[in-house]
Amino acid sequence: RKLASQELSQSTPSQNCERYGGGAKERARQKVENCTANQKDLDVIAGKACAWCANNLLEYSIQKGVQSTYCSQLCAETGRLRRGGMYASTNVRTQVFGLEGGVCKKCGIDAYSLYLKIKSLEPSERLNALLNSNWKLPQTSSSLDRLLQNPKEGDFWQADHIIAVVEGGGDCGLDNLQTLCLPCHKLETEKLRSRMKLASAAKLSNITKQNDIRNAFGNNLSQQVKENKITAGITDVVNRGCDFGLDSLQTLCRPRHRLEIEKTSSKMKQISAANISNIAKKNDIRSALGCNLSQQVKKRKKTAD
Repeated sequence: RKLASQELSQSTPSQNCERYGGGAKERARQKVENCTANQKDLDVIAGKACAWCANNLLEYSIQKGVQSTYCSQLCAETGRLRRGGMYASTNVRTQVFGLEGGVCKKCGIDAYSLYLKIKSLEPSERLNALLNSNWKLPQTSSSLDRLLQNPKEGDFWQADHIIAVVEGGGDCGLDNLQTLCLPCHKLETEKLRSRMKLASAAKLSNITKQNDIRNAFGNNLSQQVKENKITAGITDVVNRGCDFGLDSLQTLCRPRHRLEIEKTSSKMKQISAANISNIAKKNDIRSALGCNLSQQVKKRKKTAD
């Protein structure tokens, strides 16, 4: 198995969350859509170059009446695994079955032989045969009835990703694929779902913590911004005659609008009180200075007289 997987897949999964990465033909089609295709890409699309590695096809492969997609057996096997397409899942199952023969890697049951055995029996005999083989039956009655009436190969074994696609095991070769019977495959799927739930919960908790920190800083900033907006609005209305743009306007319901008017009036009272106090202070200073000046002038007049 190791030798075959090394020949058919040149590298281990590279943290790709897509099931199929595509080959040279898929990349060429994307370049044509983006108007960046070169002559090599056009040859691949026209069938003159390999659909996986984009190397030129052999002379007898491009003769009239001959249709070739790949330049070698290695490209053919790898492309069927990793290009995707209509028959991608069938190609993957064929490759995995050629290596492992339909034997589950978890529990060791020969799922393909069991399928052939159940297929050859009458529907009335299939239930006892499954029970005698310690096969875990489906939980729903409809699935059990379908298994007994019309058993299929996919009901007994599946080609499973060792590293799940959502965890970075997509676009892989045979080194990341294994045979699992259907009960073991369902168990692995449930484990994957629990891991995904834990990961999403941890991610949500981190986002919540970040939002709490942002809100802690954002509340103070929002209060300051609101105060500055209110003050700026009062200044614009009083001093410049409502000379502002749409960015200073908003839609409010009538109760909220009345509340904002009350807040604005209170702000106006505070500002007017502050202005009055400042004016009073200035007048006090001027009056104090004026008294001193008048006294000095009177003294000078008396001296002059």
